Amino acid sequence: MAGQPSTVGANIMLDAMTGRATQTARTMYLALLTAAPNDTTTMATMTEVTTPGSNGYDREICAWDAPTGDPSSTDNSALITFGPFTADLGQVSHIALVSASTGTAGELVAYWTADVPKDPANGDSITIAAGALVMTAD
Repeated sequence: MAGQPSTVGANIMLDAMTGRATQTARTMYLALLTAAPNDTTTMATMTEVTTPGSNGYDREICAWDAPTGDPSSTDNSALITFGPFTADLGQVSHIALVSASTGTAGELVAYWTADVPKDPANGDSITIAAGALVMTAD
């Protein structure tokens, strides 16, 4: 599934490309959302399935392959598993790339619409295959 940067993510990319601001490697996390974010959605306004650390849900670390190709693209380098959940969390329709493992401080830098929304029940997990989350820049 193809993702897109938020306004914050686009600004980070342009700052890095122009040398205006130095970007350092950092751990990034995926969050599961129940409603569509937009370019100006923040971590405080995103509609996450539940509070990280509750109901068997945590934001999961996401590592990325080196960009390749023309247009240049990258994808998640490993399988990502959320859960098993200890409650029915509602329908997951979107995924967000965020800069914090918990809380609302930090940045929402990119997001994806799920190919197939999922409504996990108590005891279920959600997995995202390696290579399923794609970001492209041209």
